[in-house]
This record gives sequence, structure tokens and C-alpha cells, in this order.
Amino acid sequence: MPNYHLSNIGNESLLLKMNFAKPEIVDTTGIYQLIGSEILSVDLVFTDYPSANSLKPLNKKRIQHLIALLPFLVKQNSINWQIIRQTGGFDSTSSKNLLHGFVINYRHAVTKSSSLKELNYIKTVLNELPKPKVLETAKSKTISPKPKVRYWDVIYGNGQAQTNAPVIYPRYLYGRTIKQIFNKKPKYIETGDSLIVYSIKEPILQRILLEEERKKFIHDDSVYVWLDAKPNAEATYPLNESRIITKTKRPLPDSSLIKILLRNNFTKALIVADVTSSMSVYTAQLLNWLCYQNKNIQFISCFNDGDDMPNEKKQLGNTGGIYGEPFISITQAGNLIETVMQRGSGGDAKENDCEALLKSIDMCLDCKDIVLIADNWAPVRDIELVKRIKQSVHVIICGGNIGMHPDYITIANSTNGTLHFMNEDLLDLSSLKQGKEILIRGKYYKLNDAGYAIEANAHQ
Repeated sequence: MPNYHLSNIGNESLLLKMNFAKPEIVDTTGIYQLIGSEILSVDLVFTDYPSANSLKPLNKKRIQHLIALLPFLVKQNSINWQIIRQTGGFDSTSSKNLLHGFVINYRHAVTKSSSLKELNYIKTVLNELPKPKVLETAKSKTISPKPKVRYWDVIYGNGQAQTNAPVIYPRYLYGRTIKQIFNKKPKYIETGDSLIVYSIKEPILQRILLEEERKKFIHDDSVYVWLDAKPNAEATYPLNESRIITKTKRPLPDSSLIKILLRNNFTKALIVADVTSSMSVYTAQLLNWLCYQNKNIQFISCFNDGDDMPNEKKQLGNTGGIYGEPFISITQAGNLIETVMQRGSGGDAKENDCEALLKSIDMCLDCKDIVLIADNWAPVRDIELVKRIKQSVHVIICGGNIGMHPDYITIANSTNGTLHFMNEDLLDLSSLKQGKEILIRGKYYKLNDAGYAIEANAHQ
């Protein structure tokens, strides 16, 4: 690249400066901030000048100086080491003016205070978003109010109201009519409807089970709820990027996610969003976008990597912290996101993306486009489950501006999906399957013998 630019969206960055053509670190200001923090990546940034000279001996000395200063770096296997060659120096003078040194991208350890700060930020964004308007129709104005019915008697009694006349009363969930509840996944539901899987406790707590259903399903771990097609009860607002600001004219600190969402048309979409620590800036963009949607989004699912479960107890495919609902309104989606953030903020660097995708797809069997909003800094703890995903996944990458974590290439490639960045959509990954290398945001990747994406070291 011509020259390197610092970016700290979704993370913090520390620059350990060096002089041009010298290996010594000349400025260690702020190095104390790395103690106890999660190191995401280490970028060695230098100028490729003179280009005819081999810079390997010089860079080797630079790395030795860094390790002597921060010996704990070699013990963390999850760190992404990157060699950044700047090509913008055409002579000695211009080269000296470019950045030289190590850029360490990191995140502070997650605390209750930091989690609360992110949650409060999301609440502020929600409060400042425009509220959807309810459409009024001639038909709605002429409908007379329904007589009051004692719902408890109808649902938990003998199916009759106080008059002893037989009552067939519809049940609702998220504003949609419940057609039927099963204890096994049905083979067929009508087009446009949704099927949601719940643990047996949820429908009991929400009082939507009939008495005979409670008796029938009491020994089951989960139930399947068949919902009618979602109502079209809210107005649609035209949206462009200039409107993605709050009422106080406070712009979003990063607009990469909203750019991607605006230029891609997803149909009957299932949005699977990582809402763990440091993703609030992207969650805010998602909420802005959802505020202007009521046709193309069918289901929202969020995951927090285990509801604050200790890392050592997290099991492959059974980490949890995954919650989903049919998309009805920005208010409902905001409440869901807040709840999931309150229940957990992650833990270690790894996330349970594949488990979240599998369980979210099961929640909405008729969703068409599966969209994963992924934290580019986070490895996928359950990447082995990727081969169980049978639908294409559109992976939206959040964070970083050079390269990407290979696990998300694996998800997109294995599912015949796509990759999306702020200024680019990568729709064809077929060359990877042909054994070729692929260039993504300035770095080359390939598949290993097991079919997982890895960085092609020959081009670093």
C-alpha cells in the first residue's frame, strides 16, 4: 500500500515509533495500556525503500526489539502478525516522512463498567432514532373494539369464557398469529410464514400454550411455533447515508456497515449479529438501518458468546447466548439487542459464530438471505461446525482495514456465500476451491488441505 493509516474503530491502537531504516523503538509512550488487554494484531509498518534492498535482516532486528520489550506477545497464539510494506516513498526524504514502527491493535479487558458504557450508548442511539409511524386504513377505522375476555380463563381454563359459550380465541406472538405449536419440527409450513424453536420454558412464561399443550409438551426440551406471515403495519421511510445521524446531529463514528447494507438488497433476510464487547459502533449502524426497513427483513438473531459463561465451560456447539425473534419494528429489535447485550458481553477473543448461524437458521426455516455481521478481530471458536451450514451466508466484515480473519473467509467459501467490506463486495470465491490464492484487502489467502482458509505466507 502507498501509506499506512491508523484506525481504531472497534479497538484501541498503540504506535511504537521507529526511525526510517533503524530497528530501535524510540517511543514507548502508553505501553502500560497493554497490560491485561487483549492483543488483536501487531502490524510492522515500514517503507519499501530502496525497493532493491532486502529488508529482512532489518525487520528481524525490529521484531527482536519488540519481543525484548513485550515478551508476552510470543505466548499469545491468537495475535495476527502483519507485515505492512508502504510503497509511497520514492526517495530518502519522502520515505522518512512515512510512519515506521509497530502498531499494536488491542482491546481493554471487558469489565462491567465497559459493558454498561456500550449498553448505554445503544440505548442513546435507540432514543434518538425516529419512531415508526403506524399506517391508518379505512378498514382499521371502522373496526369496533373487541369485547374484553379473561385471557387466563381462555388459555388455561376449559377453553370457554365466563359465559360458558365456546370460544376460539387467536393467540399472538410478536404481533403475529400463532397457527400451531409442535414438539417436533414439521416437514412443511406455508410460504411466507415462520417457524421458531423455543426452549419449553419460553412459551410457558409468555402464557401462549393451551392447557392441553402444556400437558402434552411438558417433558419436551423445546417446541416449534408456527407463525403467520408478518403484518405490514408500519410505514417505510426512504433511506440514504446522509440520514444516518442522530437527532442531535452526532454522526456515527464509523459508517462501514451502513454502506454495505445500503448497497446490497437482501430478501426475506435473517440477520445474525454479533453483539459482544466493542461491537456497539456497528450495532448502532444496524439499528439505524433497521429503522427504515419493514419488507426485506424477516428475522433478527443476536449472540453474545455464552451469556457470560466462563471460557473454560464453553463447549463446541453448545455455548449459547443466542436469541432471535421475527422482525416487527425497530422498538422490538432494539429491545432484543439490549436484552442480549445485558446477558453477556463475550469473554475471550473467540466467538461462537457457527453455532449462532445454525441455531438462527433453525429458528427461521423460510428465511432466504442469511446475513452474518461479524467481528473481524474475533476468531470463530466453532469453525469446525461450518460444514453443517447448508445455506449460503453473506458475511459482513466489521473492523480493521487490512486483510481479515481467515475464519470468515472459510464461512463464506464453505457455504458458497459472499464477503462484504466497506467499499467492496466479494461475490465470487470459486478460485479458492480451484487451489488458487485470492487477494482480500491487501493480503493473500488460500485453502489448506482441510478446506479452511489461511493466510498465504509467501506474499506477506
